[in-house]
Amino acid sequence: MKHFMNILAVFNSKVDNRDLLDQAVDLAQRNWATLTVMDVIEEAPSSLAKLRANVSFERGCGGFDF
Repeated sequence: MKHFMNILAVFNSKVDNRDLLDQAVDLAQRNWATLTVMDVIEEAPSSLAKLRANVSFERGCGGFDF
């Protein structure tokens, strides 16, 4: 059986995600995998817009793409 090495669980914190997180943790433990959990936000905070105005990001080099 093929094993997962890295697992990404993406969820929305405004919704009850206990089942999703339980399944992701279980899968990661059974595969000895790294689990990364990411929360999705609907709208970026205004502080991010300020950051974006002051920082340049390059495409295709693993940086942010705004």
